[in-house]
Amino acid sequence: MSNHNLSSNPHLKYDQFPIYGSDTAIQNLQPTYNMGNVIEPSRDELALMQRSPYILHAKNGILTKIPAQKTLLPHDPKGGVQQIHATISPDKIIYFSHGNIISKSTDNGKTWSTHESGLKVSPNTSFQVMKDGSFVGVNSNKVASPSILVLISRDEGRTWEKLSEVDNPSHAPVRYPDILCRLSDDTLLLPIESRFEYFADPNYVHKSTDGGKTWSGPTGTYAEEAFIDTHWVGPNTGDGFLGGNCYESMITPITSDKLLAVIRYHGPVMQEWPLITPGQSTTYKSVFLADSFNQGKTWHNLRPLTNVHGQCHGFGVSLNDGSVIVTFDHRYIPGTPANKAMISKDEGATWENEVYYISFATLPNGQAGFSESVVLEDQTILTIAATTNVPRDKFLKASTSGTVGQTDVWAIRWNLK
Repeated sequence: MSNHNLSSNPHLKYDQFPIYGSDTAIQNLQPTYNMGNVIEPSRDELALMQRSPYILHAKNGILTKIPAQKTLLPHDPKGGVQQIHATISPDKIIYFSHGNIISKSTDNGKTWSTHESGLKVSPNTSFQVMKDGSFVGVNSNKVASPSILVLISRDEGRTWEKLSEVDNPSHAPVRYPDILCRLSDDTLLLPIESRFEYFADPNYVHKSTDGGKTWSGPTGTYAEEAFIDTHWVGPNTGDGFLGGNCYESMITPITSDKLLAVIRYHGPVMQEWPLITPGQSTTYKSVFLADSFNQGKTWHNLRPLTNVHGQCHGFGVSLNDGSVIVTFDHRYIPGTPANKAMISKDEGATWENEVYYISFATLPNGQAGFSESVVLEDQTILTIAATTNVPRDKFLKASTSGTVGQTDVWAIRWNLK
């Protein structure tokens, strides 16, 4: 394709320097912008990609087309750009929820059937399919509440009944459930955002070993001075404590004894960061990672994956060869508003200086939204990506509410190059 070449830097080795707010850490960050030593594609190039059977890949100064199969999923007039969730069952059936509908594929995402969902529409709704075929889902009791409901469905999400509630040991006045994770033995892990005050929001991970009937942990309690004093979140301070200044989180099983958390860091603006948006105020949003080696009881090595403001909501999956793929949206400047994917070949320890451009809005002035992925048996990646034609400036002012009824969702099948 066209020449977008920049100077070469093959790896982003975040594990080679301190990560908790030091000047050295910030100065050594390789900006996650113009990755692969390729100038980011223009809006026109990305809009053409969105209409075509390929995605774009930038590496070693070369931008190439990667074949991809794309399917436009059924439209829900009550669905927004952030109200998506994708999962794959133990018997390899793919389910995707958006607004009031659940779509189902039994042929690896090539064709889909759709039925109405009985679960309340919310960006903070997710579910997993258990070995017995039941769905276990989580939702807030209301928009802003300390109560987290756990529900069960035995008819593929058409109807739901209450199964349990998750305790509130941190005594947070407001909590939001993040993406529910199911391990291979049906253990469930649930990260929860605990909102106290702006820039003081710890995330805790709760665990169930009986299908969501009861939940254990965390034992940590909120203490502002423990993790607000630095630019970055401080080390783990108690069982279940994932991090502070955190919004949406999800957990990816990497191996039988390793989990990777993908977190939307949402903290104060740090002018030292590379490529900080001129005049940016209030918040700085990016993707962070953390590791656990004991099924989520404790978390370590909290670190950044992206470091350009607005590269934020991330979702991770792992392949059999140890590769990890994290997709994320890019909603603010600098950079084009596309869904992108970064790659690790060593279970998330280091990250390649390359990037895949997965989706864009149907029209050049639109906005990419959230994305989630599943991995098929042949290691093909199926990414469910939301897009909207609401212009970027209006999207940022209206947030998710401005995209309800104006959101398209695509199922994109692709492979690593």
